[in-house]
Amino acid sequence: MHTQILDRSDDFRALRREWQALLSSSAQNHLYLTHEYLSTWWKHLSGSARLRVILVRDGGRILAAAPMMIRQGTLLRWPVRRLEFIGAGWGYGGFILSKRKKECLKLIMGALQRLNGWDIISLGRTVEDPEVDSSEIAGFVSPKCALHECFPGGVPYISLQMTWKAYLAERSSSFRRNIKNRSRKLNRIGEVRFQRVTRLKDAGVAAATLMAWLRTTAERSWKADAKTAISSKADVFAFYSELVERLNDIGSLDVSILWLNDRPVAYIFGATYNGEFFEIDIAFDAELSKGSPGIYLRNCLLMELFQQNYRVYDFVAYFDYKRELTSRVRQHDVHVFYRRTWYPLMLRSLRSVVRSTMPRMMTDYSDLSWGRQADAGA
Repeated sequence: MHTQILDRSDDFRALRREWQALLSSSAQNHLYLTHEYLSTWWKHLSGSARLRVILVRDGGRILAAAPMMIRQGTLLRWPVRRLEFIGAGWGYGGFILSKRKKECLKLIMGALQRLNGWDIISLGRTVEDPEVDSSEIAGFVSPKCALHECFPGGVPYISLQMTWKAYLAERSSSFRRNIKNRSRKLNRIGEVRFQRVTRLKDAGVAAATLMAWLRTTAERSWKADAKTAISSKADVFAFYSELVERLNDIGSLDVSILWLNDRPVAYIFGATYNGEFFEIDIAFDAELSKGSPGIYLRNCLLMELFQQNYRVYDFVAYFDYKRELTSRVRQHDVHVFYRRTWYPLMLRSLRSVVRSTMPRMMTDYSDLSWGRQADAGA
């Protein structure tokens, strides 16, 4: 076995069929590791990042892959060169392992530490393999090369392997009461209609039309003022526009829209893959915030998903308000390696101070001391 490192976008794009064959034979067969998602993200949002896709081959066959990149980021607002998964900050990452998994992982980690141009290796929100203990990752990096830290993280989710009635029974009485109140408020304003688009052709909707509906809603949301709406930046809107088509191609598109009379007032840009639903982006008309159209829309979607044999509603990212929606969290380990040079080790010391003096900055769900680039996903 040997490793191969791809640093050209054209080489990565040409790998699509081999990549999907590898993914389908692995335990990491996950939406965020599909070639369609990764290549679309890289095309539109990679910016000045440098591609570093590591392959483990045995003869001509790929046994494992690590979709990585090096980009300028921050740690506690200090600039730092981060070696991380493609799309870090937008969803999940992971090492794709098919056979001889521990051998392959050892080769991948060896290749990572030999790369030039990084201060830290950040491996968070990882799609893990049940046959490989994530704690073994640290053992594959020489302590002479980097200092390792591991801390817990997690992503909230709703189990869909129950009924809508059972789900509501788990929620608070105020939550159930608010559902009825929001429904009444919106219906007093006008005619409310729920639409779910899972195949463009079946819905009779062109990708450009669907994106126009989403833009209309995004530009009336609070995200527009915060410059985080999908339409706030041309590259982000281009990413979502192409992602609609790529998800549609593989049968994973799942976009829900709430209409009030003839105007879209809320949307959930989602995707389904292997029985799981992923909430990628959500926005609603801020003028209707008292009626909570976003929550109304999610409830409409959940009622359908509970009836359609899906396993999980994955929120992808953590925000405080999601505590009201679920108490379930997928735990995962976040591994960070600091190169043994003075600057990364200084940053590690600063981070240790923050963790000990301001623990609120570190939650069970995410490590908020890690800076995210300004164009990170919502």
